[in-house]
Amino acid sequence: MQPATTCSCAPKHPLACGARVLSSDSQPVAVRKMLSITTALSHNLNLLRALAAFFVVSGHVTAQLFSSSPEDRFTAFFVALNSLGHHGVVVFFVLSGFLVGRKAIEAFVTRRSSAAGYIVDRITRIYVVLLPALAIGAMIDSALLYYSGISCCAYIEKHLTVSNFVGSLLGLQTVAFDVFGSNAPLWSLANETWYYILFPLALISWSWRSWQSRLGAAVAGVICASQLPVMLLKYGLVWLVGIFASVPTKKRLTPPLFGWLLLLAFLLTAPSRVLQVPGVGFAHVMGTALAIGLLVNSYGHSTDIPGRKTAAVTKRLADSSYSLYLFHFPFLIFVTHVIRPAPLAEELSVSSLIGWLGVLILVYLYAYIMYLLTERYYHVLRELTYRALGLSRRRGRLQVEPCRLEVSPKPDPLLTRARFYFFRQVKMALAEKFKIVLTAMPPSTARFKTYLLSCKPSGNQDRTSAAKETLTTAPTPQIARKEMSPLKTAQPRSRLSR
Repeated sequence: MQPATTCSCAPKHPLACGARVLSSDSQPVAVRKMLSITTALSHNLNLLRALAAFFVVSGHVTAQLFSSSPEDRFTAFFVALNSLGHHGVVVFFVLSGFLVGRKAIEAFVTRRSSAAGYIVDRITRIYVVLLPALAIGAMIDSALLYYSGISCCAYIEKHLTVSNFVGSLLGLQTVAFDVFGSNAPLWSLANETWYYILFPLALISWSWRSWQSRLGAAVAGVICASQLPVMLLKYGLVWLVGIFASVPTKKRLTPPLFGWLLLLAFLLTAPSRVLQVPGVGFAHVMGTALAIGLLVNSYGHSTDIPGRKTAAVTKRLADSSYSLYLFHFPFLIFVTHVIRPAPLAEELSVSSLIGWLGVLILVYLYAYIMYLLTERYYHVLRELTYRALGLSRRRGRLQVEPCRLEVSPKPDPLLTRARFYFFRQVKMALAEKFKIVLTAMPPSTARFKTYLLSCKPSGNQDRTSAAKETLTTAPTPQIARKEMSPLKTAQPRSRLSR
């Protein structure tokens, strides 16, 4: 079957008017535009990622330093305000669906990029941080067990096994294995990994032309979904909200202020005990996800340009959010058990607040150092993987490179003579300097001076100098053209005259 092209005209070459070439196993669907990532949207996405990472880390630090049910109302409010880590994970899920889901659609539906490129991107993005995080987390947990004793950290000793390490490496934590060591936040990474797998399978079963591919993808998706926990599949709806947010609209659905107020309302009501009722908590989570989707939609139609300093800070915090998420918890457990083994605080005082802020800053510094050592080189690792596998970032089944003919221009004779005279003058000046240096040498170096003066150039240098002298004596084409008249022009001799 011939590849299908989407072009209104019929040129000789399918790419002459920008035709899109699809493979034989894909269904020729219309290329749907997605919400473009403007400067304002990029800045606010970075801001949301930075806030989500702060919610997660501050919640973990507060849980390690303060009591979960303090009697003081002000302390209880402080603890409740810093217990939004779960909703921070919800923000990550929505943003992941918006950013990664659109890449999956481009790879498996619109075919603007390759499916192999999508797989390479996801694998390198996950493992460039996951592998070092698991290894360094194992060393930190082992050191904690050595200093504190197994009786104090029985939970860590139980989960610090090779099977849990392999399970966390393959994205099977909370599915078939427990999380590795003390790194409890790894549960959300398993969700992300399976969303990266299930969503492309759904796209293949929906959009590809070959019924064998569609049937195989559908069967594989059903088998995988049947083996996954129900909670993982439920939070897949949160991930899909980000994909729906990437669908463009003619106008923004709500102004940005409404989205921020709605998100703030859901965050302030998150610690309520009403949400502990079965069924109510997940509805609150979905409301938070919809508020984030409205924010993404509103900023997708915005043309505001943020300040350079603010944009630089939010981008730096957002770029290191993945490393912060995977590296911070084992280090936090080690710090709170070894460096500061004090009991949990019941009241918010100046000393407890300073200790909370100091531990938070220490965790951020540690995670940023890990970012500089690992996640910062993600793009390098991705490009090396592309080169090793011989892949291209774009699909390009039928790519025609433009023919570039590099014709070197003819050298100008006048310019050639000018260069030759310039370098000859430089050579003569250097020779004069060389003679002056020789005359200034002490008498003890007379033999060496005689040897230098007796040196002669080789035969190749003689030929080169002779050629240059011939070039200088030869007339230029302009002069020769003036001296020669049409009557005196030499005519070629015929065979009879010979």
